[in-house]
Amino acid sequence: MRMMAQRRAGGATLLVLVCLCGCDFSSLTALSDSFGGHLISVSISGDTLVAVGDTVRLRAAGSLDGLIGILSYDPVHDARWSSSYTKIAVGQPAPRSPDDTLFSMIIVRGVRPGRVTIQATARGYTGEHVLVVHRQLPPPSMDRSARALEPGGHDALLRSHESELNVVP
Repeated sequence: MRMMAQRRAGGATLLVLVCLCGCDFSSLTALSDSFGGHLISVSISGDTLVAVGDTVRLRAAGSLDGLIGILSYDPVHDARWSSSYTKIAVGQPAPRSPDDTLFSMIIVRGVRPGRVTIQATARGYTGEHVLVVHRQLPPPSMDRSARALEPGGHDALLRSHESELNVVP
């Protein structure tokens, strides 16, 4: 009986060795490539306008290649965030909670009016998001709000606030 168990173990070992030595592993690489799961891009979503002194929350996620990319994405928690001009907008990492596992997040505060590009870089891929920082708008007066209800009044209301936005290109 003991001899039979040793033969079975020896046969199993021989079978594993034959499979390992006789298999073409390049076909397994092709299978891995079709399933994918490698990061191929980073995208950022969130608001595109913020007032001076206010904050917005931006989220970054990575696209994956292959079949896995159809069903999932990468939360890119290793993303490094940056601002193209910190005198217009600055970012600080958003506090992480157990519910925030789907994205990498940053809180961006408007410093002064202008346009800025916020970037998230992870594993050699960079996503960009343009953010416009504008001055705080004063609350609309009743006469301005009433004009907005008249035909063509909405455009007049927007024109009356254009000088207050003071956005630098």
